[in-house]
Amino acid sequence: MASPKWLNGVAAGLLLSGLLSLTGCAGFSSRGHSSSQTTADFSVTVNPASVTVAKGGSASLGTTISAVGNFAGTVQLAITGAPAGVTTALTSNSVNGSGQLTLSVAASNSASAGSYTLTLWGASGSLSHSATIGVTVSTTTVNPDFTFSASPTSQTIAIGQSTSFVIAAAAENGFTGNISLSASGLPAGMTASFNPSAINSSGSSTLSISTNNSVAPGTYTLTLSGANGSLSHSQTVGVTVTQNNPPPDFSISASPGAQTITAGNSTSFTISVGAIGGFSGVVGLLESGMPAGMTVGCSPSSITGSGNCTLTVSTSSSTAAGTYTLNITGTSGTLTHSTSIAITVNAVVLPADFTLSASPSSQSVVAGKSTAITTTVAAQNGFTGSVTLTASGLPSGITASFAPASITTSGSSTLTLTSTNTTVAGTYTLTISGKSGSLSHTTNASLVVTEASVALNVLMPPGTTANYWYKDYPTYLFNNPTVNGATIAIEWAGSDQGPSAGSGQYDWTYPDAQIQAWVQAGKKVNFVVWANADDGSTTCGPESQYGSNNTGNCGIPTYVWTALGASNATTCMTQFGMQQMPNYLASAFQTNYRAFMAAMIQHYKNNASVGYIRFGLGHGGESMPVANWNDTTAACGQAYVTSWGLTISGWESYLSGMLNYEGSLNSPIQLMVGVTPMGNPGSTVPDYAAPIAVQNHIGFGSQGLELSDVNNCAGATADWCELFAQYSPQVPTELQTYMQSCPDNSCTTGSLVDLIPFAVANHVTVFEIYWQDWMVAFDPNFPGYYPAYAPVLNAAAEQ
Repeated sequence: MASPKWLNGVAAGLLLSGLLSLTGCAGFSSRGHSSSQTTADFSVTVNPASVTVAKGGSASLGTTISAVGNFAGTVQLAITGAPAGVTTALTSNSVNGSGQLTLSVAASNSASAGSYTLTLWGASGSLSHSATIGVTVSTTTVNPDFTFSASPTSQTIAIGQSTSFVIAAAAENGFTGNISLSASGLPAGMTASFNPSAINSSGSSTLSISTNNSVAPGTYTLTLSGANGSLSHSQTVGVTVTQNNPPPDFSISASPGAQTITAGNSTSFTISVGAIGGFSGVVGLLESGMPAGMTVGCSPSSITGSGNCTLTVSTSSSTAAGTYTLNITGTSGTLTHSTSIAITVNAVVLPADFTLSASPSSQSVVAGKSTAITTTVAAQNGFTGSVTLTASGLPSGITASFAPASITTSGSSTLTLTSTNTTVAGTYTLTISGKSGSLSHTTNASLVVTEASVALNVLMPPGTTANYWYKDYPTYLFNNPTVNGATIAIEWAGSDQGPSAGSGQYDWTYPDAQIQAWVQAGKKVNFVVWANADDGSTTCGPESQYGSNNTGNCGIPTYVWTALGASNATTCMTQFGMQQMPNYLASAFQTNYRAFMAAMIQHYKNNASVGYIRFGLGHGGESMPVANWNDTTAACGQAYVTSWGLTISGWESYLSGMLNYEGSLNSPIQLMVGVTPMGNPGSTVPDYAAPIAVQNHIGFGSQGLELSDVNNCAGATADWCELFAQYSPQVPTELQTYMQSCPDNSCTTGSLVDLIPFAVANHVTVFEIYWQDWMVAFDPNFPGYYPAYAPVLNAAAEQ
């Protein structure tokens, strides 16, 4: 099962430990599988680690991408951190598996002198590594220039024959431009031609020397020149013209004569074969003198008459450091000539690093319990840094803690994974990360979560602590193991004094007092916030101490009524009596209520006893404006529809905005919403609101479970049967009975004997039951005591 989206980022210890998915009749089970394999990875190194570049100059560094384990992916490369005037270039921007590249660093004349740190990044999928490069731009300014050479330095030909030289030019200090080639000092009867006639920045050209029968025998010194503007370089070569034609032969030479590389990298030379005396044979080339770990090959491997081949020298990381002389021998029949090159191999300097592993690679936990995984850090290549450990991919309801949270050099840490009863059963892949500076490694572990019991909560309306039967709570509720906790209704106006109170605007005295007894009993507590009280009281009690008396609606703070004004308030008959009702679409209502939401989450975010908060978005704790809101023959409908233009789609837009706002708060406490049927069919609004709640990791539920639902699930209020089946694996789901039950099934709600097993079978995570029904089930002194309820409740809690 994939990790549920709504679980990501929930802080430790703040979700409802009592909320868990029910298997019901679904019959799901989950089974973990463990595996062990070498982690595929790669490393990035640069040698040398720092260079000094003069203004207008450049430097080259060797770059190595090395595979770790069975890594064979493509590593994309990029360089960051170069200051203005400093440019970088790689011979390739990607490497498959392993490989070596050359990194060029150039400084323009406008570059600022100083020391800079560049970063070479390598990325492949979720893997990422980097290496830092120190670049010092010196105050010295060098001018662009080029080198110029000819090979060989002398040739011998017979009168009427031809020979050739290889002209090589190499750009220095950022030189760019065409280098025009010329030859002087040629005697009569001797001609010279270059192919190509000019070299662009760097490269080579073949100088062909031809003679006719009029040339006089002798040795001639030719001056070969390369020029670009005011820049000019030259080299002399000797051409000896003999009286008699020499026998056909060939010459062999190498350019350059020496190179230096770091083990694991490659370099190349140019091998030139020149024809003498009309030689036109095939010269086969053979290399010798290579140490272990070095391979050499010329392309092409043979040359007809005259020409060049590119000799590639490749080393492995195991090639021993040292200077080696390699021989390149050309053979054509009985003719044999050779040349040599020198190559210096520098040892690979491996960067300090560390490895990360987890044991066991798969672990199981029962929802509501804890388990542990050992994370081990091992130093490599002299690593002495501090590695900070983190875990990601945690399902909702799982918190992770490392002891210790960081490891210096090498060692182990215990990763403790603590689940709540709301954690959805399934198999999850956890990613354990270790980071030390720019170094970062990850390892994976599998966590198998198995199901726990359903959470059964006592539903407590405001003021319940003052009722007569509260004295029996310690005996039959606080100490009852079947009771998971209490869902306590509070009113917005009980805690919000308004902005005029300054920093003391929000007063949490009343809700804090309501939950205290349950917290002391070790139970979870949840809140249902009535933004709009569903009562017709005239005098506001302590649960709505900052509300307005004689409005029939104490739930909304007085300052909000003032902000709404007469145009956004109406007094009409609701199902709870004559009440003052707000225009929910007005900014004065939404802005102040949203601020209250954020403040309540902030106040309770570190209270581990709080399981969830259900913010009512309409009348009471639900998401409907008011009963008969669209009856325009009555005062409520005239206000909502005629005056304020409320429609089903407009209400859906309001719910969407409020739910998205709740999601944006990234609450560490689980948030819930009651989905209430509206319109025709009654599933219209719930079907719209539930997916939006799930996208924001908000659980949802229905306040309407009744006897008729048992035999008509498809037509149940709020369409909750279908919605629970679709979304219960992703978020907590909650049911509240329509009203207090009746054991004889004579009322609309019906008997808990029928309702509870039905709800469990339909994916309910949390069941909220009126406090009176709990007393009917367990308190022999309570009117209507019905002991048959107790085993049904106990059985549900053990599902």
